[in-house]
Amino acid sequence: MPDQPLPNKRTIDERLDALTMNLELQAGIQRDSDVRLTAGFNAVNAAIQALTAKQTELAGIVHETATTVQQLAATVQMFAGVVMRHEARLDALENPKSQS
Repeated sequence: MPDQPLPNKRTIDERLDALTMNLELQAGIQRDSDVRLTAGFNAVNAAIQALTAKQTELAGIVHETATTVQQLAATVQMFAGVVMRHEARLDALENPKSQS
């Protein structure tokens, strides 16, 4: 019985062909995966660059806004001083005796 080949036993050429087809299939799957990953990484990179540009733009706007707020605060303080001096003058005109 050891001399009889098994009914489903394949020849070495058949095995090599099957192995070659399997490796070609795996290589194709790997190439497709690499293409998809590269496209995904490129999309993420582009999104990060766009967000970085937007962040830089917003930082400039925040800086300009802070400068404007500081200028407005200085203007409000100046006008508060003017109002206080005018009130003091009006009080002096309305009550001349209290100034003496």
